[in-house]
Amino acid sequence: HTYPLATADFVALLAVALALSSASRWLKLLGLPVLAALVYLTDARGALVGLAAVGIGLLVSWLRRRDVRLGAGTMLFAAGLLGAGFMGVTLRTPVLDENVTTVSGRTELWRYALELIEERPLQGYGYYAVRNRLLDYLYWAGHAHNSFIEIALTTGLVGLGMLGVLVVQLAFTAARTGDALLASVLAY
Repeated sequence: HTYPLATADFVALLAVALALSSASRWLKLLGLPVLAALVYLTDARGALVGLAAVGIGLLVSWLRRRDVRLGAGTMLFAAGLLGAGFMGVTLRTPVLDENVTTVSGRTELWRYALELIEERPLQGYGYYAVRNRLLDYLYWAGHAHNSFIEIALTTGLVGLGMLGVLVVQLAFTAARTGDALLASVLAY
């Protein structure tokens, strides 16, 4: 089960943990670009953008503490990740390709998934039943490619409501405690 996108998520979260750890700055300076390169090699654009969002969040946190060097380094790191993600997309497909406007076909998938949600909004279709429903329509769509739509499809509005409560609680907890790790993982 070593799927490249799951690997990208694990490596990206490792980069978050390293950035927020008490490790030496030299280890961070050497380790973060290596981890970012590994994420890039998995071709997981979402993980690159997620890491960039975390980097921007850390930048804001560090600038509040007036640590300009850390802030500048984080800004360069985040800009590099965004640039790498953009280059990864544009080197593989022309800029005005259909993939850009349909998010690699996901908009069609999301439209169909929302139609399915309308049919069974409260209870959903069951945990793995969605896979079969989506594969019948789009051969490449083993899941919804969107966590919120996936939850609504599988467990209905009840599950989506529980997810909403969890996300709101995490956001309030991160804001109240000022925990950078929690805020970073939530942003990711």
